[in-house]
Amino acid sequence: MPSAPEHREDAPSAQPTAAPAACALPGLATPNEEQRAAWMAALAVHRCIHCAGDLGKGWRTEDGPFCCRGCRAVYELLHGEGLTRYYDLRQGPQAPVPTLRPDSFAWLDRLLAEEGERAAAGPAGQAAATATAEPAPGGGRASGPAAAAGATAAAGADPLRLTLDIQGVHCAACVWLLEELFQREPGGVELRINPSLGSVDLTWNPAAGELKHYFAEVERFGYRLGPSRKSPAPRSRALLFRMAVCIALAMNVMMFTLSLYFG
Repeated sequence: MPSAPEHREDAPSAQPTAAPAACALPGLATPNEEQRAAWMAALAVHRCIHCAGDLGKGWRTEDGPFCCRGCRAVYELLHGEGLTRYYDLRQGPQAPVPTLRPDSFAWLDRLLAEEGERAAAGPAGQAAATATAEPAPGGGRASGPAAAAGATAAAGADPLRLTLDIQGVHCAACVWLLEELFQREPGGVELRINPSLGSVDLTWNPAAGELKHYFAEVERFGYRLGPSRKSPAPRSRALLFRMAVCIALAMNVMMFTLSLYFG
């Protein structure tokens, strides 16, 4: 009688342990151990790896160590453009990166047209300004990119100096990043940033590059430039008048003390 086939239960094969569900390191094709360690350390403390802020209640594991899409996008840009020194200069937690709508820079066209007209209003450029200004329909003066370009040409393409407002600057790391991006532009001449006032003084060579390109590049990193809205404080003579009154009263008091001294 044939024996019954022996039933042998194979042991379950070992399955590879699945890695924790997390998105790949953005901007890093071949991350090193230090970068992976920083990634995991940020997840361990529930902090955003870019702004060092809390990940928030709505955070999901697949989001990685980022509190928002803005921080993730800028993290990718910094690593992709070789600007990781930003993290060495960052001072404590920062505000999350806002998601900005692309700017049309129509305000810049108007500002350049005004600057060009002021530069061309001198005796040497008056004739050139008249020749390059394009008439608008209805007999008015043209405005916009064409007028800005004509005014710049009338001024002889001299270096352009502008004072602008800036949003999103929080620390020395932000200042370094803006200056680094400015140095990469062929038209950049000089840039001075005042974080406490939120203002920028820049000198630009319009013949070497387009200023809008720098503004658009800055916008990708969460900063926004715009026309200066800070008007200079009006001069007042109130302080001078008060000083004059105080001096006059002090002189009168001295006269009374002299009469006491001389009897």
